[in-house]
Amino acid sequence: MKKIACVLIALSLTGCFGPVAPVQITQYNLNALPDTLPPHHKKSATLLVLPPATKPVYNTTNMIYSDQPYQIESFVLNQWAKTPSDMLQSLIVETLTKANYFKAVVTPPYVGYYTYALNTHIFELQQDYTSASPVLHLSVQAQLIKASTQAVVASTVITINEPILEKTPYGGVIAANKATSEMLSELASFTSRHT
Repeated sequence: MKKIACVLIALSLTGCFGPVAPVQITQYNLNALPDTLPPHHKKSATLLVLPPATKPVYNTTNMIYSDQPYQIESFVLNQWAKTPSDMLQSLIVETLTKANYFKAVVTPPYVGYYTYALNTHIFELQQDYTSASPVLHLSVQAQLIKASTQAVVASTVITINEPILEKTPYGGVIAANKATSEMLSELASFTSRHT
């Protein structure tokens, strides 16, 4: 009898509150390209752009932030539309294609001849709220590999610290896009200088 009473009370309570609305998650893109690119001579080389490797903590659609030193969190209702690796590879290819530095810019599963491979690694993509002036940290390592020898021709780490002007996830997205645009410009210049 007690069980029946409990079930009736539970049913009546759920009826009072109505159906539960689904949680709405907002998704964001990294899609900013550089406004201008430094001029360089066009080369007869073909560049293979490999998918960026990513530290496991950033290999997700979660938007990572920190509001205490040494601690990371992810926003519950805000996330990336794709993983940073997926978004950055397409932006790298688009930037280098528009720059017109190379005869061709290709991606796997390309099986033809290529002169150089561009290997990138995302070290950090994080909104940092640990100080009074929040900052978006973006750090990407780039390596150019000569196809004929598989030797690393040049390597660099591009680190951008972009101020977050509005202390919200969206403010961090705006800063991330500005940082991405600047990183792509530096990456384009790096690839042209060392090929």
